Amino acid sequence: MCLFVMHMNNHSLKETATGNASSSITENGPELRKEDQLLIRRILDSILVTLSHEIDLKRTQSLNEEVMTESEAADFLRVKPRTVQQWRYEGKINAFQEGKIIRYLKSDLRKLLKAN
Repeated sequence: MCLFVMHMNNHSLKETATGNASSSITENGPELRKEDQLLIRRILDSILVTLSHEIDLKRTQSLNEEVMTESEAADFLRVKPRTVQQWRYEGKINAFQEGKIIRYLKSDLRKLLKAN
């Protein structure tokens, strides 16, 4: 298997080979052997499965908290729904989507009120 180390300062790619690697580096990046491609694919698939489980866990935890729609969040914060949308775009409020509906955790809204 080949290990690749990127040196970002020079915008170049240097190869460190272990074993009898036949990979080469082109101007478009490294050419990987099929075995290396399969290994990378398996690693990425494993990462995706792990992230999926983490998202499911977070979603389950959030279901234990009170969840609000955008208009409910606006009422709770005593602002207009458009203000809530703007704060979401600016990253001031965390939100998540269930289907087509944007949802807010009441605990996140409380944090926003305490911070201001």
